[in-house]
Amino acid sequence: MLCGLWLAGIGTSASLRAKEINHNIDTTQVALALVETDNGQTFTVVEGQQVVARLDSNPTTGYGWTVVMTDKSFGYPQESFEPPTCGLIGAGGVQVFTWETKGPFPLVGEHQVRMAYLRPWETQVPAIREFAFTLKILPVRPACGNPALDPNCQKAKDETTCTGHGGWWTPVGLNPNPTCVCSTPDAGCPCTAASDCTGMCLAPWGSDSPCNTSAATCSSVKPMAGCFCLVMDDGQAFPICID
Repeated sequence: MLCGLWLAGIGTSASLRAKEINHNIDTTQVALALVETDNGQTFTVVEGQQVVARLDSNPTTGYGWTVVMTDKSFGYPQESFEPPTCGLIGAGGVQVFTWETKGPFPLVGEHQVRMAYLRPWETQVPAIREFAFTLKILPVRPACGNPALDPNCQKAKDETTCTGHGGWWTPVGLNPNPTCVCSTPDAGCPCTAASDCTGMCLAPWGSDSPCNTSAATCSSVKPMAGCFCLVMDDGQAFPICID
């Protein structure tokens, strides 16, 4: 059986070649930009890409955003405040939190952050707003992939945002509704489990041979549909067709 994938509206080989891989681009050029509507979601960046959360805040009310939960390895962000542009007394602004994903200690892996909008002296009063996200940091692998891809493609919910961040706005498989298909920063990189990849870990597969997990690589796009040999988190692989 022939392995393959289909993205309706995209000629896969031509489209993937159109976005040339450049291993020499600095991964710190593009930051993942988060806002309050991204609450509860999981995102992926390559080591070295910043994560910047911009959250509406009004310090004149006594309320402010603070990190209430993070793991020690990821640490706490740098904070700044952008005042309102209208100049009205009592108007709110934006609190800006910036996390670095590369430092003196290894940060590759998954991290969770939870923030709360509260008055710090009201210790027995619950926060009136919360913001949380999970971040997966991938290592830079110079011999494969394109670690400088814009991480904001994964957040796109409309065509303008999708194409503006390097994605394709197109139906995937048999679903007639378009979605944002993004190139993965680890395309073609070796993998031994699903957790090694931004997208899927795929193994070569033929009609008269089992899945060859020793030659598995990370998928070039996400999401994707088609028939392929999928490597799971436990390293086991099996053929599957996703419509």
